[in-house]
Amino acid sequence: MAGKANKAVMVERVEAVFDLRLGGAGFAEIREYARAPTDRQGQKLPPWDVSDSQLWRYIAAADKLCKERCDARAPHLLARHLLRRERLYAHALEVGDFKTALAVLKDEAALEGHYLRANAERPADGVDASSVGTADVVKLLAERLRQVDAAELSTADKSRLTAALADSLLRAIGVDVIDKRLEALQAVLIGRKDKAK
Repeated sequence: MAGKANKAVMVERVEAVFDLRLGGAGFAEIREYARAPTDRQGQKLPPWDVSDSQLWRYIAAADKLCKERCDARAPHLLARHLLRRERLYAHALEVGDFKTALAVLKDEAALEGHYLRANAERPADGVDASSVGTADVVKLLAERLRQVDAAELSTADKSRLTAALADSLLRAIGVDVIDKRLEALQAVLIGRKDKAK
């Protein structure tokens, strides 16, 4: 029975280190936390009283979790970056900061290479490959909405995220429509200018 208890304690500690790593903690911060740990509600827990080598084992296990919980093929640093962005995105939506949420989405898409693949599939038309159009944002938001719908979340969380995403998606669609109208208008004006010559 003691073995199971020890295993449960180790799992809890690895999860705590996982959370700290997502927050950007290095070894020194994790060692400091181990001296005065707290639970998720901020209640004090007993010190871990473990060696530095044991802390490094916890860190290695937490980094392995990063890998498992994200794309298993991604190196643990990329996995950690993507998971941190997931956390930032969720927090930005919670506080209604849609500008930051959109910036996080764009950055996440860039990390995963979505823009490079999309640009590679487009015919060369002189467009800067690093530019991001509103159509790309619409696709990202629509995909994120599908992910939220499929995710195992509480009804309240799912409703809140869906409402925030739907609002952002409607705004992005509106901007995309305006962009397309401007492009069409620009084409007409260029056509008239060419005829006038």
